[in-house]
Amino acid sequence: MSPDLESLLAAVVANPDDDTARLAYADCLQEHGNEPRAAFIRLQVEAERLHPHSNARAALEARAQALFERYWVEWWGEVCAAVGLPTGGPPAYQTAGYAAIACSPPVGFEHHRPSQFPVAFRRGFPESVAIPVLSVGPEPCGSYLARWPSVSPLTELIAVGPANDPRYEWPEGEHLRSVRRLTLVSHSFGTRDAVAYSAHLGALDHLTLGFSRWLRPLVATTTNLSIALALAPRLRHLSVPLNAGEFVEGLAATDPLPRLESLDLQLSSRLWHKPGPSPTELLAAAPLTGMRRLELQVLEPQDLGLLFRAPVWGALRHLTLDLEYSAETLKPFCRGNELAHLEELHLSGVQLTADTVRALVDAPRLKRVKHFALFGTHEGGNALLRLADAVDADRIETFAIGIPHFPERAANALRAKLGDRVRFLES
Repeated sequence: MSPDLESLLAAVVANPDDDTARLAYADCLQEHGNEPRAAFIRLQVEAERLHPHSNARAALEARAQALFERYWVEWWGEVCAAVGLPTGGPPAYQTAGYAAIACSPPVGFEHHRPSQFPVAFRRGFPESVAIPVLSVGPEPCGSYLARWPSVSPLTELIAVGPANDPRYEWPEGEHLRSVRRLTLVSHSFGTRDAVAYSAHLGALDHLTLGFSRWLRPLVATTTNLSIALALAPRLRHLSVPLNAGEFVEGLAATDPLPRLESLDLQLSSRLWHKPGPSPTELLAAAPLTGMRRLELQVLEPQDLGLLFRAPVWGALRHLTLDLEYSAETLKPFCRGNELAHLEELHLSGVQLTADTVRALVDAPRLKRVKHFALFGTHEGGNALLRLADAVDADRIETFAIGIPHFPERAANALRAKLGDRVRFLES
C-alpha cells in the first residue's frame, strides 16, 4: 500500500463517521488503478445517506452488489492477509459468496441470524464482524481484531455462541475502543461479565441482546437487564427481543437509561403472571422521555391502546409495530390522533382486509408520516386500491410494501398516485 493510501486509511480508522476521509481514500484508490473498489466505496457511502426504503438507494445498492459479487474474493483475501486469517477463509466462503461476506444485510434482514453475515462491508469497508468468522484461524479472535485497523474501522461486533467455547471467547482489548454497535447472541454469564466490566467499550451506544439457548428464559431476561444496566449511561439504542416482563419492570423502576433514544422490545401482558401493573403499564409509565424510535411486538390490542395514552410517546419520530396478524390490535392506532411528531411508521403482520384498509385511510396519524411501510398479507379485492389514500401525497417520501403476491392492479394504483416513492420489497 502506498504512503498516501496508508495515511488516508488511518484517517478513516481514526474517524469512522467521516465520509470525507472515505471518499478521499476512494479517489486515491482510483489514482492507483483500483477503480472497482473506489466505485464500491462511493456507491455505499451515497446509498447510506438515503432512506433504506427509497428506490434511489436500492439502485445504488444494486450497483454496489454487482461490484461486490465480482470482486469480493479479492477484497476478502486482502483482509485475510492483513489480519492474519487463512487467505480465502473457510471453504464456505468459496461457494457462498455474498451470502457469507456481505456488503450489508439487505433491508428487512437486519435481525437475521448474524452468522449468515459474518463480515459486512459498510460504506466501503469491512467494519462489522461476527466473532465466528474469526474462529477459522489458529489464534484467539482478539488477535485478528487487534489487526483490523490495518484494513478498516471496527465499528460493529457480533458475539455469537457460548463464552465457554474457546472459539467464541470474548475478545477484550484496545481494538474494542471503536466499537459503536454490539450484538450478543446465545451469550452466557461469562460473556455478560466480560461485556459489563470491559474497559474498552467506551464508544458503545447501540446494544442488541438476542435469545440465549444456554439460559432459561427468566434467567436470560435478568441477564439481559444486568448487561443493559451496566452499560446504561452510554446507551442510545437498545434491542431486547425477549419477553418484556422482568426487563420492563427494571426499566420502570428508576431512570436507568438516561440517553436512550431507541428501544426494540417484545411486549406481552398475557405472559406476565405477577400481581400489579402489566408490562405495558410499566412501560407506559417509564421515564424514557428521550425516546425517538420505538419498535414493539404487540400481542394484545389493549397493550397498544395503553401505550398511546401515555404522554411520554408524544416525542416519537419512528414507530415499528409487529401486530402478530391481529386486525383488532391495529384499531387503537387508527382511532387516535396522538404522536404529533411521528415521521416514520412501519406496520408488520397486518392483514389487509377491506376493514383494515378503511381504518388506515381514516387514521389521522398516517397523514403526518414521511415514511410508511407495510408488511403482512392481503385478501385481495378492490379495497387495496385505496391504500394510497392512507397517506398525504404531498408529504410522503417513501411508501414500502413488503407483502407477497401484491395485486398488480393495486400496485399500479399506488404508483399512479405516488410515483417513484413506492417501493415493493422482496418478501
